[in-house]
Amino acid sequence: MLLAAFALSFAGFAALALGQRVHHGPILGRATRGAVPRALRVRVATFGAAALAASLGLSVAAQGPSFGSILWVMLLAAASLAVTFTLSYRPRWLRATSWLLPSVRSGDPRR
Repeated sequence: MLLAAFALSFAGFAALALGQRVHHGPILGRATRGAVPRALRVRVATFGAAALAASLGLSVAAQGPSFGSILWVMLLAAASLAVTFTLSYRPRWLRATSWLLPSVRSGDPRR
C-alpha cells in the first residue's frame, strides 16, 4: 500500500510539472511556444492534487492518522526529489503522464 502511495505522489508531482511551460516541452519532446493553455493547467493541477490527496488517504489507511501523516510528508519529499531528478536527467521518461493532456481543438493559445 505504501508503494501505491509513493506512486500516486510521484504521478501527482509529475502532473504538476507537466502543467508548467518550462517542463511541458522537454517532457513531450517538442518546443513549446507561449504559455501552456489554461485548460491543460487546470486538468493537470486537478489530477495532481487528487493524486496527492489519494496518497495521503493510502498512507493514513496503512499506518493510522498519527504516523500515516508523517509518512505521507516523507513520501512527498521522496517523490518530489524523484520527479526533480527525472526532470533534470531524462525528462521524456515522464511522458507517461501525457495522457493527461486534453484534446484542445480550438481556442485562444494565450489562455
